[in-house]
Amino acid sequence: AMTEIFTLGTFVVVHLVALASPGPNLLIVSQTAVSRSRRAGMWVTAGISTGAATFSTLALLSLDFLFGQIPWAYGALKLAGGGYLFYLGFRLWRSADTTIVPSQPDNSTHSNWRAYRLGLFTALTNPKAALFFGSVMTALFPPASPTWVKIAVIGLVIMDSFGFHAAIACLFSLPGVQERYQQMRRWTDRLAGGALMILGIRLVR
Repeated sequence: AMTEIFTLGTFVVVHLVALASPGPNLLIVSQTAVSRSRRAGMWVTAGISTGAATFSTLALLSLDFLFGQIPWAYGALKLAGGGYLFYLGFRLWRSADTTIVPSQPDNSTHSNWRAYRLGLFTALTNPKAALFFGSVMTALFPPASPTWVKIAVIGLVIMDSFGFHAAIACLFSLPGVQERYQQMRRWTDRLAGGALMILGIRLVR
């Protein structure tokens, strides 16, 4: 049992390092929180966490083996992910010059679902996340691992992902940060949009 607990601890550290590295999930959460609201950022976070839970579950069912047996599956995921990121980046870049009319935060069910869906699709079309879970989890948690360990891994993935991205959403939704963003919106949106488009192009290369 101590060996499994040590392995779980090792995985948590590696996962947190992976979460902290710049990528589409981090960009989407921070941009949503700073341009819209903390609530919207939290819904995006929930979507990303669902995507992480999905990948971790698939990894425990041998996602790495699947990519090995169906080589084109990983290529298709890269193509879909790259195209989606480029689309998000282009849309953000194009909207940088539009004027935002101040309004009350939209907390409707439709708006919440749209934010959740944005986070979910961004997470699920991130081939690096699929590769991370498929390789790291396959290496640390072989098929013979106890059931409680597999359940614990999925729970830790959800906790890590939600906790980290929720903290980012809270930080970027602070009034001071949002005010600064409004002053520099034209350039920050173009920078974020450009970064997403570059990420998308790099994925499909």
